[in-house]
Amino acid sequence: MRFFLCAAAGVLALPLWAQLTADQKIHDFQQMATLFAKNYAPLEWKQQLFGVDLFDIRAWSERVRAAKTDLEFGDLIYEFAATLEDGHVQPFLQSDFVAFLPIATDVYDGKVLIDDIDRRSLPAARYPFGIGSEVIAVDGVPVRELLDKYSRYSFAANPRSNRRFAADLITFRPQSLLPAAHRIGDKATVSILLEDDLIGDFEMEWVKRGTPVENFGPVPDQRFSAKAPKQAAAGQDDLFKRMSTFRLSADRPVAVSGFGSPIPYYRLPAGFRVRLGTTRGDVFVSGAYQSQGLRIGYIRIGDFDGTDEAVTQFINEVAFFEANTDGLVVDVTRNPGGNACYAELLMTLLMPRQFRTIGIEMRPTASLLAGLSRSLTSARAQGAEKYVIDLLEARYNAVESAYRESRGLTGPLPICSLSLDVQPLRLRTGEVFAYGKPMLVLTDELSASAADAFAAVMQDNGRAAIFGMRTMGLGGALFETNVPLTTFSEIRGSITGGLMVRARDIVTSEYPTAPVIENIGVRPDFYYDFMTAENLSTDGAPFVQAFTAAMVDTILGR
Repeated sequence: MRFFLCAAAGVLALPLWAQLTADQKIHDFQQMATLFAKNYAPLEWKQQLFGVDLFDIRAWSERVRAAKTDLEFGDLIYEFAATLEDGHVQPFLQSDFVAFLPIATDVYDGKVLIDDIDRRSLPAARYPFGIGSEVIAVDGVPVRELLDKYSRYSFAANPRSNRRFAADLITFRPQSLLPAAHRIGDKATVSILLEDDLIGDFEMEWVKRGTPVENFGPVPDQRFSAKAPKQAAAGQDDLFKRMSTFRLSADRPVAVSGFGSPIPYYRLPAGFRVRLGTTRGDVFVSGAYQSQGLRIGYIRIGDFDGTDEAVTQFINEVAFFEANTDGLVVDVTRNPGGNACYAELLMTLLMPRQFRTIGIEMRPTASLLAGLSRSLTSARAQGAEKYVIDLLEARYNAVESAYRESRGLTGPLPICSLSLDVQPLRLRTGEVFAYGKPMLVLTDELSASAADAFAAVMQDNGRAAIFGMRTMGLGGALFETNVPLTTFSEIRGSITGGLMVRARDIVTSEYPTAPVIENIGVRPDFYYDFMTAENLSTDGAPFVQAFTAAMVDTILGR
């Protein structure tokens, strides 16, 4: 819960410096637009979907020049990035300031409802509302207006995901995402719909932490022509890590309940016997229960930031599930993604036969080509294993060919192995080691990036039925993270350098037919919306009943 995330530090005020000049703002904006025009992998896809033209920023430049303050200019940076509708692209203002109210909000049944309350600050006797109460307005501003406003700052890749992140920002205001977050009073008046259909206005204190930023200065010499700081040359390990990062930025503050956590945000069924999830060292929550005489296994993957211990735990759980269950539920809802190679390794433990994995189309740039060349030279000099050298050679050749031919993207390339066709994991005896029984994968609009890819591979290979909602649609790879997007204003962010490609074209009513995950997401085989008032008030009981019934049907071949 957010109420325990921040240390008890006071709020400091930075000294005021002169505002950036119009020329400095124009320089920063052009720098950011040029970075994306050169490095952004889904550029042609976004042009096709949204008409984004990173090469024509004249209208934006006029607005930048007219910006009266640094923070107004910062707003334009966020607004520009939002036009890409890519949750991987998130600018960050260099500020640790955050303000939050002692309630948390999310969107249920299309309404903004309270789903967490700090009763130490808001005793029930004085604040007679509860979990599930609807927020109508904050300081007189209707929540629908707040949702529209905040969708420009903490964006995702589909409208439903956007709306939920925006609802989070109604009561949780980090300045790294909201330039004007500090421009609030000490208290807020929150209008809440009560049980008797009356609207009560409740005064709550903003809890404030960190140091707010008011200006982007100082700039010692306004005639200075700034250049973005150079990044250190990437080594082989760093390049591999960056090229396999399929994750919502770890720097992005999100206070949605259960996001990135292995602990379920709903109550598991009666009779559930826990295996993992009771000790600090458990990476997953797992166990088993029975329904209609069938044994159902369950494991929640909170993120794909894998460790050796996580792999060991997953292997042990697969062995148990194979011997003791009739079907397996794998939960990747509210999963921000992580390392693509770790995700693929978990897939091999769930795939008893060869499968087609996600390919990545790379944006060919001189820096990427040079990085691959350095890594290849280093691998040869250090006597690396042949498959490592072969993988680097294949990537280098693909990027070099696309770069030489002035193509915007390479063809689909494997990320973690030499082929898009991945072999199952085998024991030394030659026997396949994997879970081989029916599976159900739970997804929602906050299943992001590597979680998108995990669901896509399971669906494309007919390995599991997908249950829940369309995934977020973060179908890229973050080759460049926490890079300087601007110089004078010191705004940093991430650039999507690769585009995920599935094994087949996806046909939808909203988007052009294409084999990509970006924006389209993974569509479930069983649609179910957890975000209802009924699920909120019952700790997700209808949701658990529904996915259990779907698992039973899948086991029985119905």
